[in-house]
Amino acid sequence: MLKRLLRELELAKNCNMPKELDSASMMCCSMLSNPNTKPVVIFIDALNQFTEENAARVISWLPRKLAPHVRCVLTMINDTAVHQALTARETKPMEVVISPLDLDSRKSIVAEMLNRYGKQLTEEQMTKLLSKTSSDNPLWLSVACEEIRRLDEDSHIDSKIAELPEGLLSILDSLLAQLEGEEGGDLLVATLCLLEASASGLLESELRTLLADESVLRPPSPYEEKEEKEAQEKESKQKKREVLSERKWLWIFSRLQPYLRPYGESKEGRLDFHHRAVSKAVRKRHFTTEAIGDNEKGEQTTWWHQLLAEFFQHHDNLERRAEEWPHQLLCLGDHFHLAAALSQWSVFDRLYHEEYSSQLLSYWRKVGPIDEMIEMYSSALSHFEEDDSVNEEAVSLRFEKVCRVVIQAGKHYEALELLKTAMKIEEKELGARPHRMVELYALMAEIYDEKLKLNDFVSPCQLPDLRKTIYYGRKSISIRKSLPGNYHRFKLAMSLMKLAFNMESWEACGGGPELTGPAALVEGNKYIDRALKIFLELNDMGHYAEALMTKGVLAPRGSMEQLKLYNNAMELCMQMYGEYHILTSRLYINIGIVYEDNNDYRKAYSYFKRWARVSEEILGPEHPKTQRAKGVLRESRYRRIAQDLGEWDAYDDTDDNNDDNADGDEVEDQENADLEHNYDDVVNVVNIQMLTSQDEAQLGALWGDNNESNQVAAARGDDSASQDSDDQTEVIMNGFVEERLAGEEDDPSTCEENTDTENLYDDNFEDYDEHYILNSTSGPVFEEFSTEEFGLNLDDDFENDFELNELASLILEDCDNRFAPDSTEEDNDRN
Repeated sequence: MLKRLLRELELAKNCNMPKELDSASMMCCSMLSNPNTKPVVIFIDALNQFTEENAARVISWLPRKLAPHVRCVLTMINDTAVHQALTARETKPMEVVISPLDLDSRKSIVAEMLNRYGKQLTEEQMTKLLSKTSSDNPLWLSVACEEIRRLDEDSHIDSKIAELPEGLLSILDSLLAQLEGEEGGDLLVATLCLLEASASGLLESELRTLLADESVLRPPSPYEEKEEKEAQEKESKQKKREVLSERKWLWIFSRLQPYLRPYGESKEGRLDFHHRAVSKAVRKRHFTTEAIGDNEKGEQTTWWHQLLAEFFQHHDNLERRAEEWPHQLLCLGDHFHLAAALSQWSVFDRLYHEEYSSQLLSYWRKVGPIDEMIEMYSSALSHFEEDDSVNEEAVSLRFEKVCRVVIQAGKHYEALELLKTAMKIEEKELGARPHRMVELYALMAEIYDEKLKLNDFVSPCQLPDLRKTIYYGRKSISIRKSLPGNYHRFKLAMSLMKLAFNMESWEACGGGPELTGPAALVEGNKYIDRALKIFLELNDMGHYAEALMTKGVLAPRGSMEQLKLYNNAMELCMQMYGEYHILTSRLYINIGIVYEDNNDYRKAYSYFKRWARVSEEILGPEHPKTQRAKGVLRESRYRRIAQDLGEWDAYDDTDDNNDDNADGDEVEDQENADLEHNYDDVVNVVNIQMLTSQDEAQLGALWGDNNESNQVAAARGDDSASQDSDDQTEVIMNGFVEERLAGEEDDPSTCEENTDTENLYDDNFEDYDEHYILNSTSGPVFEEFSTEEFGLNLDDDFENDFELNELASLILEDCDNRFAPDSTEEDNDRN
């Protein structure tokens, strides 16, 4: 819909049309808020018919403050996801409740529809039609008029009106029965059933190909010989694919046109049902679930999904194959072939997203444990490496992409092994190119960061992983600063935002001799202000919301300032992404912690409960972060609240043994006020491949023995926590240790820009720039989010940051403490 809107407003053409939902939403939002936009009134009917998972995200295209000459008129059903998202905004829309059609309106509709075809009703006939109780429903009335206008003789009108059933689904069911009885009815029914079985409508070309073989357009009846039917199917598959004739297709389309609508991009030719009620009627009549056993669908349902699965398995359009084939296999319950389909790189690449591959991981959760996904991709990667036609760069990129998906699934150790392979290839075979090294440094920082986020509390025993997170994050930033283009500006802001959060964690751990806790907060605020400035300049309000949340993390804990920042971030997040998003879950826990710090435990419980619900929906019930959320709800304090509210049944299906030592009344440990740095918004695929195994192998040796000596949880500002030391090293600022080997020089590949590859940057990330190259005259999408309101300092001289310029050349020793046993932190975790 958004692409059609951009095309109708002549703001984008095929050559510069955004490819993803988020980028299209951002462009529409910028245009509709731009004072220079020409006068336009936009009407959209039945906004609630967007799929549930995308409904709230799709309305992110609608700014809270429209341009002076722009108006939008939207219709929707009350209390749907879209309606709730719009009414939850600070700037409320003007609402008008649409009452049932009055008598005069109904008469006008009937007269106008029938006059198009040279028909009209007598006064008596009009009275009989409008006396039907359902005639105050516009869709019922339009279907009734469609049936009347198709009558060959006016003498049959009275009997037709008398036969019209009450109720929308009933009249649609009557229509379907009539279609079945017509000559060529099999083609009409097959078209409707194929559309209903599809994931999101079908292209005209796909329908004409599927309908060309009329011998397989209806499920076998119980009376047909099974062998005969199978022989027909086998013969049909062996035939060359033909296309339904133009004459037959025009007849089908003319008969069904009132109940269909274009779907997707203009001129794409995709069709779907005009109204969800038509879909419900088709499903009720032709997709009845007649259980043949546990979870088995009836033969009719299986028939259509199997037909589409076989069709899309061999589809030439890879985008459509990835969109439909896994969906059909899932509907069939064929988890074996679903796993095989998801392991095909053509499907993987189209379901993969750098920040969070929600659809891909959702399919894998249906297949089985995430370990099965890792096993399948490991096997696929082995075959990919052995392919002589594949170059080293492609292999490194493939390992990096799978690594990101494994991180998103919560498997950090397995992700690290994949990253080490990509790093080795980039260093040994490809020359450790800076524009690739920067990506793998950032990814290494993310792995350690994600591992840290699984802890309920911050304590000094986490300093080894925290040092590594900060080290690799700074190393990535140091290189990123010199790389041109909007893509690298965006990634720089992302790294600065994560580093700011790490600074807060450093302070919560009590600081160290390299950097005190208060100094870490000062640095953190400097980094997050720079990130906010970049996101604002890029009109990226989704990540601006995330940066506001991180700004809140750095604010005094439990303060009104912190709560205000979180609430403003939540409002933006709901507009840009909706409730079922990673960022929303993080805000739920952070807001809950504010109320917990202020002893408002019932309010905190309400937010922790939403955190658990959203995490389970988007990450799955077995994800470590979902388990963490449920663990908080099992604390005795919140368990008592749930019992008082009669809600404990939702959480009592887990082992309560973990609660025995969790009185939870006064926990002294400092809780980490954030959950994760995974995101669900779409970022275009990026070619990323490197990291030096030398640096990864050398990092952290001096911190390897401190887990045993740092078991005491640190309260905020506690500088008494034990720290590491080593006589053979030189302690330098910000938690890093520099050790120079005799005669060893810095690796030029990590501290100098490779000018020979500089011309590759913009080419490699051309697709990504579309997210941020908006109308430069529009300014920020949301003017009311002023930088002064949050005390942001956006005027720092970024080029004078000596630390970031120097850290790219640091080399540290290593020890194998990346994944210390959880038992070392058992005294500090929530139980």
